Amino acid sequence: MKVIIVGGGNVGYIAAETICDIHDVLIIELDSAVAESIKSRLNVSVLHEDGTNPKNLDYAIENHGADMIISALKDDSSNLFVCMYAKSVSPGITTIASINDPDFLIGDKKGKEAGVDILISPEIITAEKMYRLAVIENAVDFEYLRNLDLSLAIFAIEKWHPIVGQVVMNIESKSDFAVFGVYRDDVLIMDVDTLEIHAGDRICVIGTLEGLEEFNTIVGVEN
Repeated sequence: MKVIIVGGGNVGYIAAETICDIHDVLIIELDSAVAESIKSRLNVSVLHEDGTNPKNLDYAIENHGADMIISALKDDSSNLFVCMYAKSVSPGITTIASINDPDFLIGDKKGKEAGVDILISPEIITAEKMYRLAVIENAVDFEYLRNLDLSLAIFAIEKWHPIVGQVVMNIESKSDFAVFGVYRDDVLIMDVDTLEIHAGDRICVIGTLEGLEEFNTIVGVEN
């Protein structure tokens, strides 16, 4: 897939770093120092121009043959404009806007009518992750898979946890969750059904929020 990222700040850089080994990425960045830094550190193309300028967007979309555009500028209005303009140039392009102000988080239908396919708020996502890690005490990482309406968490197992010594397939549950992997000594074990849980394991679990909360209870919560 060919992807354009407008803005090489924190959000844009992380997005590019995440996908550049799989997809063909072009970053549009106005700041020359930031543009040079990105060019030297990532396997991406860099266009040193103003990404909100229609002429530059025309050039980038047509010459890069973009399938997707991610606008990750600091200004929310600029991100919405970039996406809307990109749709006018290439109606089939997928548009993603990074939004900081919750007032800009319009409904999905209105967003698509405005030319934005996906609205993402890094601040809200981070806040949600912090909250879940706080209330699911044994989790050391958490992600919400919005498209699937499922959550994924990694649980740290300590020697005092009652789950130590249990076999994965024998764990009884009332909610929807599944253990799909266990990190042990930095090695990911995928065949886990007959695996006995040890102290020091990091257990990968996917399921509903209720399922992850139940697994957290099964692991054992120290008040």
